[in-house]
Amino acid sequence: FKTWDMMTSWGEDHGFEMSEQQRIALCYDNPAVTPADKCRYEATIAINDEVKVNFPFEKSILPSGTYALLFVKGDTQDVAKAQMGLFSHWLPDSGYEPDSFPMMERYLNDVRQDGFIQLDFRQRAFASWESALAI
Repeated sequence: FKTWDMMTSWGEDHGFEMSEQQRIALCYDNPAVTPADKCRYEATIAINDEVKVNFPFEKSILPSGTYALLFVKGDTQDVAKAQMGLFSHWLPDSGYEPDSFPMMERYLNDVRQDGFIQLDFRQRAFASWESALAI
């Protein structure tokens, strides 16, 4: 939680109240196949264009597009099951495939205060028939 505490504190210092911050994690690895201590992860908060960002932080823009969206509320096992279901069942059955942008997790609460995790997964995706058109 140290990284998130640092990010949310920075946000508050720049005029973003904690209750209004959108905390979004970019998840580069699949924890089902990558050991937790090896998973790459970026902690971010949404800001407006006017905010000046200095080292050690950097500003980036999340790409627009079509995203699969899945809401989860529960414990870490519920989150893991939902994530696996998204990639093992929903995406293959939907006609969409994940693209190369990392999966995002948008945290909707503070598990330390509430005792449960509430988040949504967002995976950028494209229709599988679109890949057949790539030349």
